[in-house]
Amino acid sequence: MSAPDDSPVDPDAGDHRPWRGVPMDIVYRGLDRFELRHFPEVRPSDDHTVLYNLPWDPDDTQPPAPRRSYSKWDANHVRLPCSHRSQYPVEQEDGSSTLESRWELVQNALLQPIRDSRELERAILSYNTKYATSWKFKSLHKLFEEELDEPESAGFFKHTLPKLIRLALALPELVPGAIPLLKQGSNKSISLSQQQVASLLANAFLCTFPRRNTQKKKSEYSLFPDINFNRLFQSSGQSVLEKIKCLCNYFRRVCARMPTGVVTFQRRYVHPKQFPEWARCEATVVREVVPVHISSEGTIEDQGRGLLQEKRTRLIRKEIQKGSCQGTRV
Repeated sequence: MSAPDDSPVDPDAGDHRPWRGVPMDIVYRGLDRFELRHFPEVRPSDDHTVLYNLPWDPDDTQPPAPRRSYSKWDANHVRLPCSHRSQYPVEQEDGSSTLESRWELVQNALLQPIRDSRELERAILSYNTKYATSWKFKSLHKLFEEELDEPESAGFFKHTLPKLIRLALALPELVPGAIPLLKQGSNKSISLSQQQVASLLANAFLCTFPRRNTQKKKSEYSLFPDINFNRLFQSSGQSVLEKIKCLCNYFRRVCARMPTGVVTFQRRYVHPKQFPEWARCEATVVREVVPVHISSEGTIEDQGRGLLQEKRTRLIRKEIQKGSCQGTRV
């Protein structure tokens, strides 16, 4: 792929200029570097699910209201913890078992006083009894019993955790509709408010999502990443402790002041037969459509401020992971 032949050239640079393509002011479309709009307007469609009411005002001081729609319980949508179809076997005193609402089990467990990580573990295992003997939250206990000082640990369970639990239990009101799974081989998008994301993450922290705990290869969600945090809590290493610290700090912040923004997750797919052969591509980039600036100097962090930044290389090496690498800015 080549840059357009009629690209503006710095007359003083000659053939020794360190860049090709178009000048950066064309990449910025003549706007200030932080005024450039990167995404089109959010609009619901068959391939784009929007879970909050439109239009969204970025200057609003309150999170956007949830958009009402029908809940779904099938293989194409996230099986939410609050669904009335989510049931769990509960052993009775006579040795028999009955199916009960798992969401009610979750509520009953989390609304009890939880004063430390041991009580939190017992609460989580009460609605995940199948894993009572296999889940060991060693990193969670190490963080709150050894790593953090006592006032900081006590403060989490006294102040942050109760708010986190309220945020998790507000899921039926915050996410009243269905969340589609962004499966392989599909082009789909989903837009949520940051408040909705926070509620979903709170449920993940409390391990309330059903059917997401088995590690069997042919299970329903075997091709999806983990969502419940049980595996994180029982992993080991300093990096795990730092991740849990980061999560606790995130919940402390959002519970103190809920962000009002929105996010969009998008899955894009190109069939292998339609994928271009970039190494043999001789098409000319039309600068009016895709202005491209390619430079042998600088970094995308410094020269690409205000733009979406992404690093791409065939071989990811340590020097790239440690520092910066040059890239293309579009």
